Amino acid sequence: MTERRCYIHTIGCQMNVHDSEQLALRLDRLGYRQVPLWLTDEELEEVTEELRSVLRRALHNQPTPARRRRLLTTIVMPDVRAPRQPR
Repeated sequence: MTERRCYIHTIGCQMNVHDSEQLALRLDRLGYRQVPLWLTDEELEEVTEELRSVLRRALHNQPTPARRRRLLTTIVMPDVRAPRQPR
């Protein structure tokens, strides 16, 4: 696989600069996702174990010309603002 390259030349206002920056982040496959989940402690443990299983397989990957090093960060925290039960 060949490395893709892109040059972004921005002209115009600050919104154009912002749009160019957002495009650059997408091209680098940089992303941030936050989703609310209603889970019991047991369900959270199941989801966490599934994530660990998927990540364990990828941890053994060796560097190749087609692979880029990527950092994956997971943070699990209770949403203290949410009610205990959905309304």
